[in-house]
Parts: sequence; C-alpha cells; structure tokens
Amino acid sequence: MTIERLAIVSASGVFIAVLGYLIKNKGMMNLIAGYDSSEVSDDVGLANFIGRNLYAIAALTFCVGVFDYYGFEQIWIIYVIILFGSVVWMSRHSGQYTH
Repeated sequence: MTIERLAIVSASGVFIAVLGYLIKNKGMMNLIAGYDSSEVSDDVGLANFIGRNLYAIAALTFCVGVFDYYGFEQIWIIYVIILFGSVVWMSRHSGQYTH
C-alpha cells in the first residue's frame, strides 16, 4: 500500500467517525437510512446504538489501512466480512428501538 492509499482509507475512517458523532452526539437521526420518527420509540437509544457501531467501524477502517500499509493485503477480505456482519447486526438489532 502506498501512503496515498493509507490517506484515503484513513479519510474514510474519519468520515465514518464523523457520521457516528453526528448521529450519537448531535442527534442527527436523518442520517440513518430508513429512519422514520413515527416508528421509533427511543430516539436516544437508537442514536447511541448506531453511533457506537459507526465508531467501531471507523476504528476497524483505520486498522485495516494500517495492516494494508504494512503489506497484509488479505485484510480486505476480513474487513468486508466484518463490515457486512456489522451492517446486518445494526439492521437486525435496531428494531428494538421501534414500537
């Protein structure tokens, strides 16, 4: 991996972390795909749940960039699997905050 690629992956991690911050700390629920305020019974709980998961994905993205920079290119397969699992996890468990 080149330093440019590391910078792009790191910038992606920052972007994901900013989304997590805006949802969790600023309550910008409109950033959550499929959010419907009439269906959600616990806005704060949902914001915390999604925000924490986005922070974890951001940290994972940073780690993947570092591993790839040091030559462990197979990390991308692991990253995609974990990322897909995280999205499924958030989708399935976010229902606990609805009526």
